[in-house]
Amino acid sequence: ASGWVIGAPGDNAIRGIWERANPEPTGAQPGDDHTPTGTLCYVTGPLAGTALGDHDVDGGARTLTSRSFDALAQAGDPVLEYWYWYSNDQGSSPGTDAWQVSISNDAGATWVIVEQTTSSTNAWARREVRIADHVTPTSQIRLRFVARDDEPGGIIEAAVDDVALLFRGCPDAGCAADWDGSGGQPDSGDFLAYLNDWAAQEPD
Repeated sequence: ASGWVIGAPGDNAIRGIWERANPEPTGAQPGDDHTPTGTLCYVTGPLAGTALGDHDVDGGARTLTSRSFDALAQAGDPVLEYWYWYSNDQGSSPGTDAWQVSISNDAGATWVIVEQTTSSTNAWARREVRIADHVTPTSQIRLRFVARDDEPGGIIEAAVDDVALLFRGCPDAGCAADWDGSGGQPDSGDFLAYLNDWAAQEPD
């Protein structure tokens, strides 16, 4: 829960504010978080209500922003992993409102979109974002999740859980696959260096 921010300038939905809670099941919302041993996640309007759309996002956007992640904390290729739930296929205008995820490398001063879709998951789905594919890795990486309902009659629910920073590839030049000692993930240079050593009958 530390450092996450609910809401942003421009949020104008009249319902469906993000909450860190144990979600109650509806036809558009999960009844549990994603973590097998946990109970809490961030969810839009966690209460079930009497009708399906009683607490869904209505009339605009609702934003959730992560705390900062240090993508320079260790060697390797930094990747952000998250699990999300998005429902957009019910009500009188299904499939018209977009779920959007953006990344920032300057603590939220600027943003780059990494995912935008109108397709529902209606289940917990995993996403992985390689940071360098979108922004230069820094110590001030943040993710922003936006659920919005711009079409009257849509039933929009979203949830986010298990956000994690991972480091892929070889941690240093001592990695066995990093044959040429360049660091990072194995590539053609490592393969050629291995062939050269093989031809020269080098022992290591």
